[in-house]
Amino acid sequence: MQIPPAEPSEIPRWLAIGVGVLTLPVGVLSALGSLAMISDPPRNDRLLGYSIGLAVLWLAGVVSFWAVRLMLNRRTRSGGLLSVLALRAGGLLLLTLPFVGLFTGAYTDARFGGAHLLQALIYLSCGAGAFALASRRARARIQSSFRDEENGA
Repeated sequence: MQIPPAEPSEIPRWLAIGVGVLTLPVGVLSALGSLAMISDPPRNDRLLGYSIGLAVLWLAGVVSFWAVRLMLNRRTRSGGLLSVLALRAGGLLLLTLPFVGLFTGAYTDARFGGAHLLQALIYLSCGAGAFALASRRARARIQSSFRDEENGA
């Protein structure tokens, strides 16, 4: 059985550099904003200020790291911007978000109508797509290691 390629068709290099150049300032400015929040947290709830500031600082660092990897064309061993583990973790997060919405009452808000249901369907399809891509990459990596063993490498 022929396995489809682990990656979709390659995007042009100029597009990857452009996305990296546009994304890097967002990450840096978010890091600066989170550092400001950490340095001067709200007076009434300092722990919450520190927690949110550290979480946003971590996310800003990840976004900046991915932007630099896009600009320098550095890939993971599995062949993409995200590793198989990161794809599975992101897919799990996206699959759980609609169920979290059930318990937080997000679907009972009448202001948004059916938009919540559409958003839940998008989350579920993106999560399933992340798991599918992770599965294809993992299978392709296993097959390439078997081919290397057969060739004596």
